[in-house]
Amino acid sequence: MTDPIPRWLIRHNQLAKAMSISPAQLTRMVGDGVFPAPLDLSPGVRGGGKGYLMVEVVQWIKLRIRQREETLLEREAKGYDVYRHDQSEAPTLPSTMELVKLLASLEDDIAKLEVKPADAA
Repeated sequence: MTDPIPRWLIRHNQLAKAMSISPAQLTRMVGDGVFPAPLDLSPGVRGGGKGYLMVEVVQWIKLRIRQREETLLEREAKGYDVYRHDQSEAPTLPSTMELVKLLASLEDDIAKLEVKPADAA
């Protein structure tokens, strides 16, 4: 059975798992205003699900990347060795450019989605 939620939405628990944080931590981040608020997928229904717009999640990730890059540049300008750990023992992580390309492809997928208004009855 496929998930009935369109690709441009992601459920609360799925997003928390993808971010490697607990659902409670994600809830705190939203409550603290550091992460976009979800949509209530079942208004008025207790325990009805929450869904996050992927475009907002992608924007948040891009903002975090920019903030990280700015911080590294500031530290480098002050003379700190921002890459002082042994690179041979560092885990293999995607480069910033690989992340930007991934985000661009996600945005392209989102842009291709066509949202049709409900027919007026």
